[in-house]
Amino acid sequence: MKKVSIRHCGPIILASAISMVIAVSCTAVSPEKRSTDELATAVQSLVDSAIKAAPDTAPIHSAIVNVTSDDLQRDIAIVAGVTRPGTNNPATINSPFHIASITKPMTAVIILRMAERGAFGPAGIDTTLSSLGILSTDDINRLHRINGRSYGHEITLRHLLAHTHGMRDVLIDGPNALASDEPAAGSLVGTIFANLPDHMACLATDNCDTRNLPTGRNWTPFNPSGDDNGILNFYLSHDYGTNALFPPGTGFHYSDTGYVLLALVAERVAGAGFAEILQTEIFDPSGMANSWFFPTAEKRALPATTSVMEVYAGKLPLMTTGVSLSFDWGGGGVVATAGDLAAFADALISGRLLATEQSRDDIFSWTSQSRRGDPLENAYGLGVGYRHSGGFDLIGHSGAWGGFMSCEPVRKLCVTGTVNQAYANQGALVDAIFNLFAETEKPE
Repeated sequence: MKKVSIRHCGPIILASAISMVIAVSCTAVSPEKRSTDELATAVQSLVDSAIKAAPDTAPIHSAIVNVTSDDLQRDIAIVAGVTRPGTNNPATINSPFHIASITKPMTAVIILRMAERGAFGPAGIDTTLSSLGILSTDDINRLHRINGRSYGHEITLRHLLAHTHGMRDVLIDGPNALASDEPAAGSLVGTIFANLPDHMACLATDNCDTRNLPTGRNWTPFNPSGDDNGILNFYLSHDYGTNALFPPGTGFHYSDTGYVLLALVAERVAGAGFAEILQTEIFDPSGMANSWFFPTAEKRALPATTSVMEVYAGKLPLMTTGVSLSFDWGGGGVVATAGDLAAFADALISGRLLATEQSRDDIFSWTSQSRRGDPLENAYGLGVGYRHSGGFDLIGHSGAWGGFMSCEPVRKLCVTGTVNQAYANQGALVDAIFNLFAETEKPE
C-alpha cells in the first residue's frame, strides 16, 4: 500500500448546536514511518482512552471512527460497543447513526443547487424569505423584531444559510436567554429535557401515551393553522422573534431556526417532501446508499433491536425510551453511516455537488463567528465550518449527538463517525486522530 506523508497540521471543526469550532495544537508525527495497521492500532487506543475517560454522568457506550484518504490510500475503521443497550447486536462500521447538525451542509447544498436552477429567481440565495410566500406577512413580521421594529422582511436565504439572520436558536436558546453549556430553560430542547421525568413516568403507567408530551411528539417544521408539534409554531407562540439579536447581515449567531426555515423553503418551492429532496439532491449524487431523513421515515419506528445506533443524553438512552428526535428537521434530521458521511464530504470538497463556480465560492465564503469582527479564525461558510491554524485548513461539521465530519481538503483526509453521546467531547478524540497524521512540513 502506498505510504505518503501528510504535510498539514491544525484544527478540527466542531459545529454542534452549542460549540462551533475547537482548535487543536499539533505534535509532529510522521505517518510515513507507520504502517496502516500501526495507525489503526493507534486510533483504536485513542478510542479506548476516550471511552475510559468519559465521566460517569455521560458515559460513552459505543463509538464509530472512520478515517479515509484518497491521497494516502488509507482506510481505517474502528468500532466499539453495541447498537442498543440490552442487546447483543454489535456496532459495525456500517451501523447508521443520528448525525444531527452534520445535516446542515446537506441542506445548504440543496438550497444552492436549487438556486443554480433558478428556483428562487434571478437573485438566487440573496432572495428574501418574504418574497417566496412561504410564511404569511404576519408571521414574517413576527420572526425578527428589535425594539418593536420588524426586520423579518429583510432576511435572505443567504442570511439563513450563514447564521447571520439574527434570530435566536429555537432549539437551545430561550426567548429571553441564550444557551450556555446547557439548553436554556424554555427552549424547545430545554422543554423536552425538563419533561423527561414525566416521560419516564408515562412509560411506567398503563394507557399513558408519550406522544402527548413534548418528548414524544412527531415534530414538523410548521403548520400555518397552528400546531403544537410545529417547530416554527413553537418559536412564534413563545415570542422568540420579539427579542432578536441583531439586524440581518450584521452579526453571527449559530441558530437551528434558520435551517428549519430552509428545509421548509426547499419543500414548498420544490413541491416535494424533504426526505425526497435529500435523496435526489444529496444521497444519490454522493453515493450515500445507507442514509435517510429520520423525521418522516418509516424507519423512525424501528424496534430497539434495530441496527441504528442509540443516542444518549447523559445516562439516558433516548431512542430506547421513545424520546422523539424529530425536532431539528433541516438542521439535523439525517441518519447516515460513517462511510456515507465520508462520501458526502468527498462529493462536497471535490465540487461534484455544485455546478457553478459561484456556488462553490459561496459555500466556502467564510464569515467570522464573532459579532464584533474578530480575526477570521473561527469561521462559518454556508452550512460548513472552517478553522485556519499553522497553515492547515479543515472544513466540516459536527453534531450534538456526538457525530463528526472533518476533512483536510488538499489530501482529502477525512475523519467521520460518532460517540453517540450528547455530552461528550468528541473534539478531543478527533483532534488526537488528526495529530497521528500530522508532521511539521507546511503545504506547498
